Amino acid sequence: MQNRNKDYLAAALIVVGVIIVYLFPQATPWISNLAKFGILGGMVVFLVRTHRAVRAFLYAPQTDETKQGEVEMRLLIQTMGIIARADGKIEDSEIDTICEIHARMFGINLNKEEVEEILSELGSPIEILGSLGRNKSKISPLMKQKIIQACHLVIISDLDIDDKESAQIGAIGLALGFSATEIKEMVALAEI
Repeated sequence: MQNRNKDYLAAALIVVGVIIVYLFPQATPWISNLAKFGILGGMVVFLVRTHRAVRAFLYAPQTDETKQGEVEMRLLIQTMGIIARADGKIEDSEIDTICEIHARMFGINLNKEEVEEILSELGSPIEILGSLGRNKSKISPLMKQKIIQACHLVIISDLDIDDKESAQIGAIGLALGFSATEIKEMVALAEI
């Protein structure tokens, strides 16, 4: 309500100022100057309000849904990271693969630096699995499936399927609440 009152006051200042300046040019200089300041003041109020509205629109706070999407994407990249690291270290080609898989699955191109930043915070597989387990009720069913499939694509990208990597996918799937059969089905779908 206060904002509406400010708008009315600003409009009134502008209208009264214009009336005085243009309809009463013979007014004393101080009244004329006061009217001009009224016009300027009203315009400043409108400009400030417009600026605030545009800024609020452009820089709207993130919604819970947006934050959850970021958490899901971060978990996706971290799970692909623990698969890539199962053989000891994450190579540049594996980071490129993670970027390619992400782009293919979601249509969003991540640059290598973004992935490296997320992977630099990569904890132990147990920490990631714990995070998946804690967040599994918040992760959408489709995203859970995408996580399993993306991890499998990381494994097969180097054409060398390691038992450690396969075990990691099983652990990730179980942490997300899938049965062994469901995990196998999702892995099979990833290969298509």
